[in-house]
Amino acid sequence: MRRSLLLVLFVAFTLSAVEVGPVPVLKVIDGDTIEVQLDGKPERVRLLYVDTPESGDNEHGKAMEEGKKAAEALSSLLPVGTSVMLCSSGRALASDRYGMLLALIVRFDDVPTNTDAAAPTTINSMMILAGWTPFWRKYGEPNAPLASELSTMQTEAERVKAGTWATAPNWMRDKANERTAPKE
Repeated sequence: MRRSLLLVLFVAFTLSAVEVGPVPVLKVIDGDTIEVQLDGKPERVRLLYVDTPESGDNEHGKAMEEGKKAAEALSSLLPVGTSVMLCSSGRALASDRYGMLLALIVRFDDVPTNTDAAAPTTINSMMILAGWTPFWRKYGEPNAPLASELSTMQTEAERVKAGTWATAPNWMRDKANERTAPKE
């Protein structure tokens, strides 16, 4: 309970946001989507500011080996049963055009237990720093501190040619240059 309160304070201070959880991870769908148990039913959640290559052919594009590796990376960060908090800078978690929730994901175990501790690192930023996704702004811009942090992580991942930056840098640059879409 204390961790949940501290996360609420962290999120409110840094994002002026909402948080939901802790909720258990039921499965990793791909490199940018998970399924959690929310209000007694499975709910798909897309990682906000993240867009990894496709792991299977679909209407969004052809499968890429990097997409499979991104899914594996996300699975290692969020094994089934992991408790997570879903965070957003809005007054409620927004949804994409497919009805998936959009959220920053924080492992509940990573939430500090005292107010002097550093803010938890989001799974979203870990995927950017590992090079599996650029900082993707299709669903909006985060607040200035978070935008700066995510931009810095993307720059570092590109510099060291982490993950997809090593094998498909043009795909990553094209994806990074997509900007906020009109609300659907």
